[in-house]
Amino acid sequence: MGEIQEEMTNIVNQFCRKYEYHNVVANHDIIMMRYAEGEFFNYHNDDCPKFHRTVSAVMYFNNDYEGGELGFKHFNVEYSPEPGDCVVFCSAFPYMHRVKKITKGARYAAVNWYRYV
Repeated sequence: MGEIQEEMTNIVNQFCRKYEYHNVVANHDIIMMRYAEGEFFNYHNDDCPKFHRTVSAVMYFNNDYEGGELGFKHFNVEYSPEPGDCVVFCSAFPYMHRVKKITKGARYAAVNWYRYV
């Protein structure tokens, strides 16, 4: 899992340099996520009073499932990830996102959040 964390952090660091986010570090170790058939996650943003987050990252491991698109509410975007993709985005309100219901199979991904120090 250390290799996944390292790769994700490298990608997030590229994002931070491009968009001039400075002094951003991981909140904790990555979390492995499995969405089984019928599961979903409603619209939400990752930054909140309980969890101070600046940047969100999701790395995908498979595409042998149906459904499970990553949707961004305020941008009218739905993304169907491929294995190896790493999606990085701001954790704040404008980037409210969801995972659409898995209709067949299971979706595997790693997530982590980064914050200012």
